Formats: sequence, C-alpha cells, structure tokens
Amino acid sequence: GSRQKGTGSNNQSGGSGRSSFHGGFGSSGFQSRGQDVTSDLTVTFDEAAFGCDKIITLTGSDGRKQTLKLHIPAGMEDGKSIRLQGKGGAGIGGAQAGDLLICIHVSEKPGFTRKGADVYTTANIPFTTAVLGGEAIIQTLNGRVSCHIKPGIQSGSKIRLKGKGVANMRDPKTFGDLYVTVQIEVPTNLSAEALAKLKEFEKASSGKKGGFHAA
Repeated sequence: GSRQKGTGSNNQSGGSGRSSFHGGFGSSGFQSRGQDVTSDLTVTFDEAAFGCDKIITLTGSDGRKQTLKLHIPAGMEDGKSIRLQGKGGAGIGGAQAGDLLICIHVSEKPGFTRKGADVYTTANIPFTTAVLGGEAIIQTLNGRVSCHIKPGIQSGSKIRLKGKGVANMRDPKTFGDLYVTVQIEVPTNLSAEALAKLKEFEKASSGKKGGFHAA
C-alpha cells in the first residue's frame, strides 16, 4: 500500500502515496521498486525557524508501524517536503524500497508572520518616544532587543532589524531580516498637568509643519 498514517508529538495525517513502476526480471525473478509514500507533519513556528528533531510513528496500510527520527532544518518553509530514502513501501523481489516524503506544515505564531526568511511584526511605541525619539523594546524571535527610535517617527513606519529573521534553508549561515511596523500609543487618562503641557505643546506647534493644529 502507498498510504501511511503518521503519529508523533505533533498532529499528523496520512497522505496518499505516489509510485512509479520500476520493474524488471532479474536473475531471481520479477523485481519492482517499492512505492513512494507521503505523509504530513505539523511543526510550530519556532521549530521551523530554529530547526529541531522529531520522533514520528507511521502506520502502513498493512498495519505495521515504524518509528523514525526526522530532522527539521532551521528555516524550514511551510509546504516543503523532506525525503527519507528507502523508508517508503517495500520493494518486490529484492528491489530497493521506495522513499518516504514528509510534507511539513508550519503553524502560525501570534504577532509574527513570515515570508521566506524574513519575519514581520508590529511594536507599540509610546507617544513621547515617537515625538522625542529614544529607545524602544522590540520583541524578536530570539527575545527582546532595544531599538533606537528617531524623533518624529510616524505610525505605520517600518524599522528593519537586519539578521533578526530566520535562517535561509539554502544557506543556513545567512538570516533574513525582521521588519517592525510602528504603532504609536495615544495617551489616555491624562492628568490635568499632563493635559495642560500637551495643550502648551499644541499651541507652540500650531502653524509649524508636522505639528498640531488647533481646531
């Protein structure tokens, strides 16, 4: 059979196998290469980004189970397959076994999206930091980092953090970038003193490019 159902530390579903006929008559009689078998495996966003090893158990159509160790390379992309040679259907008449193809599905991570090796996220910047500039804490896949904010940054602006994306599957030594979209936090529940200062700022900025204008 060419259909196997996989189970492991993540949910997996069986896939239909694909096979091509490679038969012949050798000295020992009829021979035919085993069928290629496909299965699916879901990994987390971080497991795909950083790489990991998974233990999976596959059940063939004949009920036989095989447990395999599968290495997920860093930078694994959603929809890509990993081929395990000789782990598919058994060959006939001593012919070689088919291959096992595991299609990888990458789950989502709240607050982050990914395109290739580049990662995209958003960051809330205090109103005062947006106006005056300063440092802001940005959450990356590797933890929090301090990022310099230029004075007058606008909401919707993008900050590029070079090399803070994920590894490139084709070149694990290179990394993508992290693109941060700035969202400015508008202050609420201001004290009377803070509100008065803000009105002074509005008055001082009235008529100036980039400043506030009184209604």
